[in-house]
Amino acid sequence: RRWSESWLRELATVDFAALSGEGKVDYVLLRNRIDFELAMLAVPARGQSVPCVRGPLLPAYAHNDYANPRPLYEALELGFRGVEADVLLRGGELRVGHDAGESRSGRSLEALYLEPLRRIVRQCGRVAGQIPFLLSIELKERSKEAFDSLAAMIVRYVDLVGPADVGDNPQVEIVLVGWHPPPGEIPSDRSQLFRIQQRVTSRNPAEDTRPV
Repeated sequence: RRWSESWLRELATVDFAALSGEGKVDYVLLRNRIDFELAMLAVPARGQSVPCVRGPLLPAYAHNDYANPRPLYEALELGFRGVEADVLLRGGELRVGHDAGESRSGRSLEALYLEPLRRIVRQCGRVAGQIPFLLSIELKERSKEAFDSLAAMIVRYVDLVGPADVGDNPQVEIVLVGWHPPPGEIPSDRSQLFRIQQRVTSRNPAEDTRPV
């Protein structure tokens, strides 16, 4: 805990706006990792006691799941096959929340969803049996900086979002339903790890990628 808290104090002295694009991505990844470690120290039992899903999941997902008292875990206990979370880049971390007023330090996408899903896979073997668990993420701002930070974070979880073997389903399928840059600006090694929901109002549907 002291190590994490000392790093948070150091990060608080950094001028985030003055960092390069790559530096901002590194800052976000480090900040979210520290927030996750502190969250797990605060509620160790919750991260370890999630029951493994034994039966088929319902064809439903929890919209604005982060508003629930126990994000992700309640959806799994109810048998939902997916969750949805809104995210914004604030204070150098990808926080969950419908708008800036709802976002809170420490309530990050990584701490509430990505790391817990990884722990569930390590504990249970899979999240949702033979079908991927759906993680729908809506970026609530038109910000390439925020999108790049999100894409870089997803790359760190290739063990969740990429198939273990050719032909296998991934453990988790990520669908981005919010703002995104033109598909041609998204590196192919990253775009292969998530889907982008096709906008039905798009004037040029051909510009959308991997519609769902």
